[in-house]
Amino acid sequence: MKSSPGNIAVDSVDHLAAIIRNRLKRIQYRPDLIPGFLAQTGLSLEPEPPSPKQTPDFQPLHQGTGPTTRHKKPV
Repeated sequence: MKSSPGNIAVDSVDHLAAIIRNRLKRIQYRPDLIPGFLAQTGLSLEPEPPSPKQTPDFQPLHQGTGPTTRHKKPV
């Protein structure tokens, strides 16, 4: 790309949005760029399985075996 986003002078938000759309479309047609960027950062698109420390402890809201329904007492 000839100029980076830091070197662009725009006169309105609409102009900036048009430039960003144009640059994103260029990247869309160059699928090799995204894996290259990820390789430079050390990030991956593959999700990692959660570790035991990251999974929250499950604590049931109600004790018992079935669903509970609360009824209002008649007045």
